[in-house]
Amino acid sequence: ALGDTRIESDSAQRFLEKQIQEYEKRLVEAESRLTEFKRRNLDTLPSQSGDAFNRLQRTQAQLEDLQLELKEASIKRNELKRQYQAAEKDAEAKQAAGGVILGSPNAQRIQRMESRLDELLLKYTEAHPSVRELRDTIKQLKVAEDVVISSGDGTSTLAADTAVEQLKLAYRQAEVELTSTRVRVKEYEKRIKALKEKLSFLPKVEAELKRLDRDYHINKKNYEELVQRLESARMSVQADVAGDSVKFRIVEPPKVPLVPVGPKRIPFSIGILVLALGLGGGLAFIMGQLRPVYYDVVGLRRGTEVPVLGQVTRVWTRKLAVKRKLEVSGFFTATTMLFLLFVSLLVIYQMGYRDELVGLIKGVVSA
Repeated sequence: ALGDTRIESDSAQRFLEKQIQEYEKRLVEAESRLTEFKRRNLDTLPSQSGDAFNRLQRTQAQLEDLQLELKEASIKRNELKRQYQAAEKDAEAKQAAGGVILGSPNAQRIQRMESRLDELLLKYTEAHPSVRELRDTIKQLKVAEDVVISSGDGTSTLAADTAVEQLKLAYRQAEVELTSTRVRVKEYEKRIKALKEKLSFLPKVEAELKRLDRDYHINKKNYEELVQRLESARMSVQADVAGDSVKFRIVEPPKVPLVPVGPKRIPFSIGILVLALGLGGGLAFIMGQLRPVYYDVVGLRRGTEVPVLGQVTRVWTRKLAVKRKLEVSGFFTATTMLFLLFVSLLVIYQMGYRDELVGLIKGVVSA
């Protein structure tokens, strides 16, 4: 017996070692899949979802600021373009007149711009881009006017050309600034689109992460349980070899199932009902054969081979009729109660009230 136990212990250890190797391989594969998934979806992991949402809000706010800057740059470019074209026309008119200046054109332009500034201030505040740009232009023209006044009529044409070049340069700079702002707006729109796509994939990523994480923890739990069982089996073998009275934990203690293994109650109950009905019918048939009853003249003549002269009709008295009704009613009542009891038992077993039924039967029997 001891040798058989030793052989069974060795077989159990080999089985556990094989299972441990298999689950160790599964655990490594599950860990690799989980790590690779986290690496591929680093930006869209559930732990990063809050940061991605905050980045989306910040980027949208920055895009709104850039769109405002784009609008201001467009207004500035258009205003400088208008001023540059007007100054260029004035310079061409002066050249066509042979360089003779009738009055001060810069002073006239300053006067027109100040009138326009007054009109803008009726609609906008000092912080409006058009108001700020118009004030800067007026300052530039006033500087050019001072140069013209200090240099005399001989240098007025040169001063006008210088003002035109300055406006032209400012217009080109505004054009470059507008183009740069447009590029930045497009870039931020791309970033917002990418962030929205990441956030839209977040539920799928989260579900896949939970599945991989659950798979990893299940394999890890099974692996650790197998390792623990193997260690327990080795300790039990060592205890047997040593021969000492060592207490050790049983690898798999016996368990009493809460639900009976067999027979299956519903098919078993149906079989018993059919068998009971069959036995009852068979017993009635046998009794009828042993103690035959004749219901007509022909059957009596054939069964006894005795000449039958005639027959007398049975008279059903009130007492006999009542007795007959009671017999028939009792038969149908017993049959109905039998089927009701059978259906009740099926419902009790199906609903899981078996223990309550057993307790009730025991109480009735003990009483």
